[in-house]
Amino acid sequence: MDLSFIFFQIINQRFFKQFSAYFLCLYFPAPVYTQYDDLLRNPDITWLAEYTADYELNPVYNDNLGEEYNLLNVIRLEGAGAINGLHPDTEVAKRMSALVLNGLANNVFECYIDDRLSRPVSHEQLERLLIWRDTTPSFEHPGEIIITINEVQAADILLFRARLVLFHDAPKRKLDARLLALAPMVAERDEEGNIIGYQPLVWIKIPVWPGKTAKKLAKDANYIVQTRMQENAPAMEQVKVIRGSFDPRRWAYEATTRPAHQNLSYETFKPLKPSELQTTVFSMDTIVRFNDAGETEIDRIVQNDATRQVEKIRFVQNWYIDERRGRIDCRVVAVAPLAAVRDSEGNFRYYKPLFYVKY
Repeated sequence: MDLSFIFFQIINQRFFKQFSAYFLCLYFPAPVYTQYDDLLRNPDITWLAEYTADYELNPVYNDNLGEEYNLLNVIRLEGAGAINGLHPDTEVAKRMSALVLNGLANNVFECYIDDRLSRPVSHEQLERLLIWRDTTPSFEHPGEIIITINEVQAADILLFRARLVLFHDAPKRKLDARLLALAPMVAERDEEGNIIGYQPLVWIKIPVWPGKTAKKLAKDANYIVQTRMQENAPAMEQVKVIRGSFDPRRWAYEATTRPAHQNLSYETFKPLKPSELQTTVFSMDTIVRFNDAGETEIDRIVQNDATRQVEKIRFVQNWYIDERRGRIDCRVVAVAPLAAVRDSEGNFRYYKPLFYVKY
């Protein structure tokens, strides 16, 4: 047998494998799972899904937004921007926007054009996104061009779009979320200056902070808010499932009948005993009717289970922003099943939290 021929065949096979791998990576890139590949490797994670939602994260709500994306409470606000030693309400009201914009201007974030974090933004590109020039012809001096310098202001950022991965840890019986990327949203206007929508200015990659760093971030953060999802609470048909399945009704039923964590009243946030929790979720209606003598009598007793109306999950999250180090983090501290409330004709009215599961 010709040894040179065998050697040539081996070389060809190796080249083919290397070329094939290169070709596949070039034209069929692998999904961007690197920010949660540890979760994918974890057998305890029985459900994992991506979800993108808009948040209001400034201390004061903006009245120009038509929806109430989330409820918000300020936990800590330090070092708010001052003008000559004074702190006007307008500076405090847009604090989150100012923090993020300042971080972008100082190039402390790793930024991308797209939410999949596949197209990096250079410092020069970022500068052009934050400050740009417009040219208009001069009506007073025909032939001349007027150059206007424009700059993104904190007041221009009303919303933040967050890309999250939601997951369920079966042994711990815990729902959780990880922040993957965050985008400040700026208004998109028509020719007459009317707002027609909002577009991401840029996407900021959020690293997976190790344990000690995460604890230090929460301790040193100069801006901390807690959000309770409202309009932005996910329904199962709104998420992109990466692994497994999750039934919010079954989860709510098990959290009621076999609680693994402390449950709180949705009205007072006080702890509920197991019996109190079940009374909140399960109820009975007595249906009466009139008999031939015109007297009322019990027709039947209807057992009500509010978990059957659960359609969404409200995540309660603490957001931590460390301006000095340019770090952002977000952690789930509680969740609540949201049940759809309907009128007697079956028309939807609103979503109601049944209780809170505190982690």
